[in-house]
Amino acid sequence: MKNLFYYLENDKTAVLFHNESMNFYRVYDEKIKNYLKSFFIEGKYSRETENILNDLLIEINKEMEIKRKSENKNIGKRILTKLVLMVTNDCNLRCKYCYAKGGSYGLSINYMTITEAKNILDYFTKNFERINVIQIFGGEPLLNYKVIKFICEYFKFLNTSGFINYMPRFAIVTNGTYFSNEIIDLMKDYDLFKFFREKFGSYITHITPVCIQSDNSLSLNNFSLIVEEYTKEAVEYTFETMLNEKIVNSSTIITAVIDRLINKTPILYICPAGVETLSVRWDGNIYPCFMFTGSNMYVGNLSSESEEIISNVKSFVLKYNKKDLDSICANCWAKYVCSLCLGSFGEDINNKDKSYGADIMCIMIQTIIKNILLKLAEIKASQEKWQIVQEVIQRHSRKIGKIY
Repeated sequence: MKNLFYYLENDKTAVLFHNESMNFYRVYDEKIKNYLKSFFIEGKYSRETENILNDLLIEINKEMEIKRKSENKNIGKRILTKLVLMVTNDCNLRCKYCYAKGGSYGLSINYMTITEAKNILDYFTKNFERINVIQIFGGEPLLNYKVIKFICEYFKFLNTSGFINYMPRFAIVTNGTYFSNEIIDLMKDYDLFKFFREKFGSYITHITPVCIQSDNSLSLNNFSLIVEEYTKEAVEYTFETMLNEKIVNSSTIITAVIDRLINKTPILYICPAGVETLSVRWDGNIYPCFMFTGSNMYVGNLSSESEEIISNVKSFVLKYNKKDLDSICANCWAKYVCSLCLGSFGEDINNKDKSYGADIMCIMIQTIIKNILLKLAEIKASQEKWQIVQEVIQRHSRKIGKIY
């Protein structure tokens, strides 16, 4: 039973979490709480605890069977969660910690042309039923503003002309040093300008731990307690803004975990690379993720048949990205909620080095999950607070797609 459930508590509440279904239960009955605490924390077996867990498993299995039947209806649909467009590998900065060698990935400097951008968008809108997010990437992508503008306007054209029946969300990864009024206006028009609140209007940011050799002074391996404390505070603040301001002001990592727990969306892979995400560079070469630009992890290009790309992506995922390939991941209580980054295992994906960043990311993710579960259980004691949180999360939830 211990490998199926995870129990945790604090001075305010207690939670029983079922790994595979992602069901979590607020434990408020003191007698049941004592049974579970005795079993999971103190290691003492009791018939009462076994009966409690067996009864829960019966209901959970029924629920999961219904869910599986519903999910089978969507098999075969090609929905790409995120398409990353590398519009240039040039950058106006040379940050010492940059994994991409100053944005160039060790390659000669190139800029995507409008013709190349059109060919890429035509290829992917033809071969996928939907693309939920277009992420503009570099180098520093704003150095190629004219192509970014074309990408946004071309999607609008495809939608208004009836070639596609949706508009993707647009996102950009930028160092923020190359803004102009024209760029700001474009971001406002296409829903990119979401990262400023008080001083900058920032609502949701993407903050990840430094991933670097463990002997580097920037490595977080010696600061795990600080990472844990910061993570707890971040989760607490996230729920404060939900309840008090009815908004989400947090990091993407925290909001993604909340979304998975609320919507019971299991994550079977270490990273979205090749499962939900593809990356295309300026010349049309396609990779599971931008992290592999310039490497031999190439899955095709615009001249490839879509089935060939799908086959190559599957091979990549099965070889590198399944959690069950790693003994620690396979047996972790948090594996269905966790999502890491293959880049956190070092530069050589064939010889994964967890000290490069994966270890500290595991600590951070597990801390996030534990504190979110406890906070949700605490809030669930109040019908009013629970309703507020559900409504706020629903407004910010996103659909998950798969490449194959």
